[in-house]
Amino acid sequence: METPKSSLGSIIDGFVVSFRNHDIGSCEPHIAEGFQWFNADGSLVLEGKESFLKGLQEFWKVNPDVVNASSICVEVGNLVAHTETFTGFSDGHTSENMWVYEFQGMQIRKMYGFSVKTDG
Repeated sequence: METPKSSLGSIIDGFVVSFRNHDIGSCEPHIAEGFQWFNADGSLVLEGKESFLKGLQEFWKVNPDVVNASSICVEVGNLVAHTETFTGFSDGHTSENMWVYEFQGMQIRKMYGFSVKTDG
């Protein structure tokens, strides 16, 4: 029997689908104004909702054929983690990442990215 998704896990599921569909309008409501994205070493990748949304659009322009597939989300308090595989890069590589999302209410406030594996 499959465990039902929490509301935060469902937000991440929807966000993954919105990313896959290149749907910035569906991504936008889930991102907090003070959004921050960190690398595994703790360095800040970018800050701010608008910067993140613009970064997504630029990524889609450069990588129009990239698709993502997500694993089952795991939730602890206001943190949700999942792994995600990206394929369809023009150079043929595949990227696997673990993401940890920290929520503020029902919006993603912080995102931590950990590279699991890159092939190609």
